[in-house]
Amino acid sequence: MDPLLINADEQPQQTRPPSLRDRLNQHAARALAWPFGTPDRRWISVSVLATGAVIVAVWAFLALRPVPKPDPANDAIDRVFGYALLTREFNKLPIEERLELVGQIIRRVKQMDQSDSLMLASFAAGIRGAAREQLMENTSRLMIDTADMLAKDYVHVPPEKKEQFLEDAFIRLTELGAAMTGEPITQSREERLREAREQARRDEERLRERPMSIRQAGRTFKFMDSMGQHASPQQRGRVAVLMRDMVRHLRGQDISTGKPREGG
Repeated sequence: MDPLLINADEQPQQTRPPSLRDRLNQHAARALAWPFGTPDRRWISVSVLATGAVIVAVWAFLALRPVPKPDPANDAIDRVFGYALLTREFNKLPIEERLELVGQIIRRVKQMDQSDSLMLASFAAGIRGAAREQLMENTSRLMIDTADMLAKDYVHVPPEKKEQFLEDAFIRLTELGAAMTGEPITQSREERLREAREQARRDEERLRERPMSIRQAGRTFKFMDSMGQHASPQQRGRVAVLMRDMVRHLRGQDISTGKPREGG
């Protein structure tokens, strides 16, 4: 008599349907293998991959390469302005080189013809959004780095030589300003210092007679903060000390206390 029960090991195995994950893996494997299934497919696939790699490499080179410094005398005026105002590479130049480039740009603007004027107007009209933010950054960094160039040296000047340094720093700033505008300096060192002292005293008297209102002070501090937002805390501290002491010296005050000097 045949046994009523069949050994479990001898029972026929039932095939379970593949899961969704298995089906997706199978489709992906077939899709990846298809381009290389025949010699013709392999040749086409290799050609497409090589072309794509070249396109990506060229795009990466154009997007990531440093922007070359233009020739301010011969290159298109919008390219020169774009480099100085709208690129981060400009901020990486030494401060003396940046000031010289700005001076060359200003001299060219004074001599530009109608075609340059139209090109520059079109360039200015396109500055918005991120470009405008970069323009503000480049401008503020130029101002900050110019002052900090002198302030870093001022930190190490001994007390007995500070007044001489402040006068030399003021003369240096006037020379840098003249270089930027392209206008020659006709006054002597002493004439420039005397004029600066007179102007500083007039400003002090005007401020004493007509104190700054809260609104005016707010606008002034807001402008100074916006220009200095790209400065490091160290730069802010150094430049603030240099400017404070320079104003005090030109007003005839003691640079340490701010009080009038004896006989000043």
